[in-house]
Amino acid sequence: METKKAKTTVVVGLLALAGLVVFSLTAGGGNLEPSAPPGPTMKTLDEVYNAATSHISEREGYCKTHIVAVDSNETIFTVPTGKQFVLLSLSSGYDSVWHLTVNDNLFIDASIARQAMVEPVYVWWRDFPDRCVVVNAGETLKAWNESGGLGNVLYMTFIGYFHDVQ
Repeated sequence: METKKAKTTVVVGLLALAGLVVFSLTAGGGNLEPSAPPGPTMKTLDEVYNAATSHISEREGYCKTHIVAVDSNETIFTVPTGKQFVLLSLSSGYDSVWHLTVNDNLFIDASIARQAMVEPVYVWWRDFPDRCVVVNAGETLKAWNESGGLGNVLYMTFIGYFHDVQ
């Protein structure tokens, strides 16, 4: 009796599988061309693609390491007219006291972090993922190395991009 039940189960399973295969081979899809233009709140795929890629060409990447001598400053760049610089990441090497200024106003200060350290830091790295650290058109970004008695040359790597301001 169990043999007959097992055979019946196998036959039913094979018939179901065969029916599924036949249905999937014969089932046809509908017409891929829309029957009407997009509604007032709908967008075509071309419009979606253009909106998603339109600002990519407006960005100009920036990744450069600047070397700032002991107790001195260096102009990193002046942002061109019609542009804005977005700082994404910043690293500095060695155990230095430094800060950044924009138009000679304090922008980022690492001297406070230095005073709180117990051990020397050989790489200071900060990411700014929310794109909130910006330098506007016509403004000048400078790095100051105030390491004083530490006597270390400052290596700073800036990663970001310039983009057109609308």
